Amino acid sequence: MDQSDQEFDRLDALLHALPTENMPMTLSELDGFLVGVLACPEIIPSSDWLPHVWGKTGEAGFPDQQSAEETIGAIMAHYNSVVEAITALPWLEPIYEADPNSQEVMWEPWVDGFTRAIRLRPDAWSRLLEQTDEETRANMIFLMTLQDIYTGQSKFMDDEIAALPPGNWTVRSWSFPLSFPGWERSGNA
Repeated sequence: MDQSDQEFDRLDALLHALPTENMPMTLSELDGFLVGVLACPEIIPSSDWLPHVWGKTGEAGFPDQQSAEETIGAIMAHYNSVVEAITALPWLEPIYEADPNSQEVMWEPWVDGFTRAIRLRPDAWSRLLEQTDEETRANMIFLMTLQDIYTGQSKFMDDEIAALPPGNWTVRSWSFPLSFPGWERSGNA
C-alpha cells in the first residue's frame, strides 16, 4: 500500500475519535474489512459497508461536518490504497496491531475485519469457495479457522491450539492472495 506512516497514524487517530460506545473499527479491522469488501466476488457499494466501520449502531456520531469529511476522506483514501495494492500486487501485507502491553503482533483484528466483510455477501463467498482453486480455498478456510479461534468457536481444543507452532496459525508472515484464478467480478477483471 502506498500510504505513509503519517497517513496511517492520522486514520488511526480519526477512528479512535469515533464514539467508543459504538465499538467502531480499529485501523487493523478496517484494513481487513476493506480487503474483504474489495476481494468479494460481488461489488459492495460504500453505502452498504461504510456504516459497519462506525460500529454496532451504524451511526458515526461526528461532532461536526469537518470531522465527518476528514474521517470519511481518510477511510476512502485507504480504500483507494487497497484498490491500488490489489491491482498492482498478487499479495497484500495486512496492517496488524501490536498488543500495548506485550508488543506482540495481533492478527485477530485484521481477520475479524475480513470476516465481517464476508458476512456482507455470504452467498457470493460460498459460490467462490465452490468454484475456486485449492490454494484459494485453503487460504479462505485458514482465515475462517483463525476467526473461529479468535471468537472461541473453534472445534480445536485449547491444548491443540496451544500446540500449534505460531507460524502455522498466526498471520505474522502470511500474505493474503488477491487474485482468484478462474474468477472475474463484474466490472473488474
